[in-house]
Amino acid sequence: MGRVRILSHSTPAFDIEPENHDFAFIINGDFSIQELLVVSDILITDYSAFIFDYSLLEKPIAFYAHDFENYAEERDFYYPYKAFVPGPIVCTSLELVHVINEKKFKVNEITEFKNRFFDYQDGKAIERIVKHILHS
Repeated sequence: MGRVRILSHSTPAFDIEPENHDFAFIINGDFSIQELLVVSDILITDYSAFIFDYSLLEKPIAFYAHDFENYAEERDFYYPYKAFVPGPIVCTSLELVHVINEKKFKVNEITEFKNRFFDYQDGKAIERIVKHILHS
């Protein structure tokens, strides 16, 4: 397995054991979440709305939902979570490692997800906004 970069935007600080310093390191600080999403190879998330942004990149997404029952009871979802998310759902670190090692991602589901929620993907959003403002 190659090097792992732990890309953290809002996660509380944590330490990497010294024996793992050549394997994993933390990137934190002066990067926006959008910059972190662009440079990452895989998004590992739980219930975050970042899946919408990340789906535009059509990169693998894994859903680490170790506390699914509690979360569903406390907060619930707008959509049925297990049918909605475009990627494998795991509940343990071992399952997550397996999904990553075996590349068990659903890129076609990510594309379908992206197309479901984004009508315009041509990079001309600013042009449309300016035209709308000037012609309103």
